[in-house]
Amino acid sequence: GSVVLHAKRGGLALAGVVLRVESEEFATSVDPWIADGRVSVSDTRGATDDQGRLRLDGLPRGTYRWSITLDEGATIGGRFDVEPHRRVDVDVLVP
Repeated sequence: GSVVLHAKRGGLALAGVVLRVESEEFATSVDPWIADGRVSVSDTRGATDDQGRLRLDGLPRGTYRWSITLDEGATIGGRFDVEPHRRVDVDVLVP
């Protein structure tokens, strides 16, 4: 499955936001899956593009957590579910 994370603040797209994504089922970051080619990502740093998007393809079905660390050091996050052969769009609302 695929996910497109959309980082926004006040309805506006946020470029350059680094997102961490972890599988709840496997209790691991998706970074090793990206490194060995099982999952593809739109930016190797895990950062959103000029339109605030980060796309991951090839994720196994399951529940995932996303998180970002804000400039002041606080962490925010959320969850999303991936199904086989489907794309899910997730809004990442940054305060």
